[in-house]
Amino acid sequence: MTDTALLTGIPAAHREVFLSLAVRDAMDDLRRAMAQPRPVLQAGTVSEDGAAIAGRDGWLFLHAGNNQWNEQAAGHLTLTPDGLVLWAALLQQRRQAMAQQGRRYAHLFVPEKSCVYPEWQREPQAPSPQRPVVQLMAHLAAQGVQDVHYPLAALRAGI
Repeated sequence: MTDTALLTGIPAAHREVFLSLAVRDAMDDLRRAMAQPRPVLQAGTVSEDGAAIAGRDGWLFLHAGNNQWNEQAAGHLTLTPDGLVLWAALLQQRRQAMAQQGRRYAHLFVPEKSCVYPEWQREPQAPSPQRPVVQLMAHLAAQGVQDVHYPLAALRAGI
């Protein structure tokens, strides 16, 4: 039975109360689950599916994936000059498509957790200044592009 089917038997005037109680109960369940002590994984332990690796004090970080984030963060995987041009062109196409609709475009690159909190990794290592996002941000800045953002410094500062 779906949540919607459950609500059909409740008078409309009482549905909001019912939903708020259901949300409260779900949050109570979540709080109880979070209060249970969880074992801290040993730094370097990889999840069963290989997607996560434990850092210090049980912090979890991405371990594998299609974007080769760890190779990017280390500066081993970088963008070629053609790659920079392709990225800039893609962002320009998006900007133009939004402008045709009368909308303003902005792009946000979300920093990887390992870049925001490198000190909590198993082997702390500062992210490389040669990683692709830094390359691209420098390339775009040289072109005067101001609608692409990478808030790593703000996140590191806790802003």
